Amino acid sequence: MPTKKNTVKAYRYLNKSICLGVTHFDVINKFFVENFDILSPIFTEMRKPPAEMTFRKEIENLHDAYLNELQETFSAKLGKDRMY
Repeated sequence: MPTKKNTVKAYRYLNKSICLGVTHFDVINKFFVENFDILSPIFTEMRKPPAEMTFRKEIENLHDAYLNELQETFSAKLGKDRMY
């Protein structure tokens, strides 16, 4: 497997693709956990969590909740679209 050239750029592309409808929620979550040290500052910059959230598990849980929210929104929109 080739080495990652730019982890931050890859994460931003994955995040943008999910916001545009690509459904690789498990891929981005796994990628985030594997590269936590590099990506947690990027995620906290994007989502601006409360300052007291400093522990790794808290940020991972927040990231997971963020992805669940995106997935639920996507599923709701897909269900609405199927009605028409």
